[in-house]
Amino acid sequence: MTTSIRRVSLLVLILRGVACAAEDQPLVTADDDAGARVDGADDGDAGTTTDGATSAESSDDAPAVDAATVADRTTRVDGAGGPCTGVVDIEFLREKLSKLSGALAVQIAGMEVTIPERYTAANRALARQFLAVEYQALGFTVTEHMYASGANLVASRPGADAKFLILSGHYDTVRESVPGADDDGTGIIGNLATAKALQGCQLDHGLRILAFDQEEAGAAGSKAYVSQLQSSGEIDDLIGDVQFEMAGYHTKQDGGFLLVDCRSSEGDRPESKFLNDAVLAAIARGNLPLEPHDACVGSSDHGTFWTAGKPAIVFSEEFSFSGANANPCYHKECDTVSFVNFDYFAKLTTLAVLLTGDLVGAH
Repeated sequence: MTTSIRRVSLLVLILRGVACAAEDQPLVTADDDAGARVDGADDGDAGTTTDGATSAESSDDAPAVDAATVADRTTRVDGAGGPCTGVVDIEFLREKLSKLSGALAVQIAGMEVTIPERYTAANRALARQFLAVEYQALGFTVTEHMYASGANLVASRPGADAKFLILSGHYDTVRESVPGADDDGTGIIGNLATAKALQGCQLDHGLRILAFDQEEAGAAGSKAYVSQLQSSGEIDDLIGDVQFEMAGYHTKQDGGFLLVDCRSSEGDRPESKFLNDAVLAAIARGNLPLEPHDACVGSSDHGTFWTAGKPAIVFSEEFSFSGANANPCYHKECDTVSFVNFDYFAKLTTLAVLLTGDLVGAH
């Protein structure tokens, strides 16, 4: 995020059974990771586009779990997608985020490697290979959208019509020494978990999950992708962009998060109001212990869609406004998985599942 902003086969049936059979109240198990504070805070274009297939061999499977423990580490998903949706698994979030941010090794093309940062081109390529394998295992078609200075990863599922929603996050980090677990590893892995939860659903509209490159370099990746959508005419079928940006730091335990939609500015982003309303409806339908705070900033990938006149919103941890709960490891070397509050992260990911399922007509 720029300075201005801020867990086989055997378990699938079990997890879906938990999601369908439980009562209406969401089951959210508290996680002991409370996003511990550390002292100090850091204040901190597009080229020719082409599409190419991404290939990779295999990544590690999530650790096996006894079925009796499933409900103790998952967050129920109710509403929108109904019985088709799965659950948000805290251990899935923990494992995949640990791999994306270098705390655990990954298997890529038969080799064990780590991804300590996602700033250098070599490590960004490893991150894309890791994510490609994960999305392919969920039945998504994966391509790389190449542009002059980088590459976006695009994971797609078709819908019954030509319309499509973009669910986005950025996979790059701000510099070579920063692991980027929260910024924006949480958004990238939250989107992956959303894809997993919607795996058993049919979609009325298409879903494209974008891992944007170079958000930290002036949103270059999203600018290149939106330019391609405009050139191809696909932008006319775009429902909107939902950006999942930094969702792992929270110590206040009040469920506060930022809903960046500029709704509080009268008439400023009227095209995005239906996305705001969908967020509020998803919170109510899922009975989620989350409290949105209005915010209006445009300096991340969602801003590219605003510039193109398309609907976009961001939901994120509290990084601004008076009394905000900003991550003191923002853009720092301490932005590691050890400072992520996984209970809070799972709640915001559950919001992403409900919201995305509603917007693409999952059933």
